[in-house]
Amino acid sequence: MGITPNSGFRWQRQGGTGKELLLTKSGSATPPNAWARLVRTGNTLYGYKSTDGANWTLVNASTIPMASNIYIGLVVASGSTNVLNSSTFSNVIVVP
Repeated sequence: MGITPNSGFRWQRQGGTGKELLLTKSGSATPPNAWARLVRTGNTLYGYKSTDGANWTLVNASTIPMASNIYIGLVVASGSTNVLNSSTFSNVIVVP
């Protein structure tokens, strides 16, 4: 689940090992008034979007086999090979 200034909210996933990336775009996003949430229930990941951090809308979900414990990460990209990105994350919460 991600946010881009150009294409708004996006749910990106791989269709399987060695398969192409799949992308679902879902509305505009204007940081800092844009929030993304990822929720795991069993083997299903749910991606949500919000424009106020209080009201959440489901964008998409994917069911994949997962171990009991998984790692999370935050990533940024400038969208250009010639431009560096500088980002600040806030309100990051991980709940076991």
